Amino acid sequence: LSLKITSFFKSEFANSSTQNKEFSWRFNIKTLNEKISNISGAEFMQQNIEIPALFLKGELSNYINQEDELLISKYFVNSKIKSILNSGHWVHAEQPEQFYKSVFEFIV
Repeated sequence: LSLKITSFFKSEFANSSTQNKEFSWRFNIKTLNEKISNISGAEFMQQNIEIPALFLKGELSNYINQEDELLISKYFVNSKIKSILNSGHWVHAEQPEQFYKSVFEFIV
């Protein structure tokens, strides 16, 4: 793993004891596991979203695929999808300058 990805994982792995002997994920794994069916079965989009929206995807990631892009364009009618070059899923950690520049250009 790259140093940036490793740093991201380290930030989500916390010391959970005063004796520094126990560590745990900051993610609430128990709740995520219990509620996964709620997430996967939800009908999120009841209507079109008209406010401007920016979707950033990593050029090397398959997290947002062509089918997803069609759904994004359908429901987020005023959206822009931008691919961040030389980046996987964690664009903010892998290409922070491109990430910040893209967000800044979108909001200004």
